[in-house]
Parts: sequence; C-alpha cells; structure tokens
Amino acid sequence: MDTICNAIMLPMKILLLALSKKVDGDREHNLVCNFKGAEEDDEELDDDPEYLELEKFSQKHRTLALAWSPETSLNVFPKTVAFCSAASDHKLRLYNSDLTANSTLQELRGHTDYINAVAYDPYGEYVVSTSDDHTCRVWSLKELPGQCITNIQLLSPGMSVACHQSEEGKLLVGEKCGVLSLFNLVSGQAILSFDSNRSPLLSADWSSNTSLYA
Repeated sequence: MDTICNAIMLPMKILLLALSKKVDGDREHNLVCNFKGAEEDDEELDDDPEYLELEKFSQKHRTLALAWSPETSLNVFPKTVAFCSAASDHKLRLYNSDLTANSTLQELRGHTDYINAVAYDPYGEYVVSTSDDHTCRVWSLKELPGQCITNIQLLSPGMSVACHQSEEGKLLVGEKCGVLSLFNLVSGQAILSFDSNRSPLLSADWSSNTSLYA
C-alpha cells in the first residue's frame, strides 16, 4: 500500500499540534496548532499558507500540550470547537467556541509543575493531565465541572496520557522512568503496570484500531 503524505505550508514555526478524531460519523479532521511568533523565527516562509484559519485563540504563557475534545464538530449547528491546552504556568485551559462571537475559557488549577500531556476520554466527560509534579489528574467536565476528581501519584514525572474508545473507563499513563500503567479513569485504581525498559520515556499512545499501546 502506498503511503500518502499531504503537506500544509504554514507561515510560522509549529511548536505543538493536535489532530481531532472522527466525530459524528464524518471524516473531517481539524488541526489546532501552537505557533512560534514570526518575530522569533530565523526567516519567514515566502509561500502563501495553504490552510483556512477558522479562529485564533491566544494565551500569554507558552503552550506545552494540546488535546481536542471529542465533542468538536464543524458539521453541526451551531459549530462546536473545544480543546484543552496546558501552559507553562502549570494551568490547564479549556477553550470552547461556536466560531462566532460565543467563546468561553475555563482555567483548571492544581498541578505544581510543568504539564507534559493532556487527553480527553472518548465521550468528553473528563480531561486528564500528567505533570512533572509526579501526578496524573482527572478533571470532571460534566457532573462536577472543573473539579479534580482523581489525583494519581506516580513514581516519576508523567509524560503521556491516553484513553481508548474500546477500553471504556481505562487510562494509559507513561512515566519518565519507563513505567507504563493502566488505571481506572474515575477511581484511579491501578489495573496493571509494567516496565518498558526505556528511560527516559518521552511518549506513549494507544492505537485507535486495537487495544494495543505503543
């Protein structure tokens, strides 16, 4: 099978990006990026950017992680754009917009060090974050909006978090020391844990097609 690669030229250096998953049965994917300012670049691109900017969101602090909410969709009315960013001030920010004049921003506080990864559960009921403060935190978005309902203590800095559509209620956490663990998403109870024999571990993810993780 041939590999197809589509390139989009952007006007500034990309620091972070997140790709939305398929929503509402459609196959439309949306991209959210965090750019390095043009004044910081060594040189600017001469070509016109081949993309459509839907809306620009700004924050004062450096963005460290991004994740799309599964509730994001451009094929409904009103349109829904929702995502989470983790910033260098140790806070999470939840952005919601209908791409008109209606936008909201909510800050989640609790981490005491840099946040390395964020993820939503498949139904958009929770957002999960993990940090250099050796914790993985689960935040309620529906029943107790904005509250941290679970605080999982880790052996080392948390580097990755991932949820899976077919493994409801489970959370994969990757630690810098190389340990990969599965937890109950709500209770924080450990299900299994093993050493990847790779340290420092920088990233881990779950395959969307199977319940295998990489």
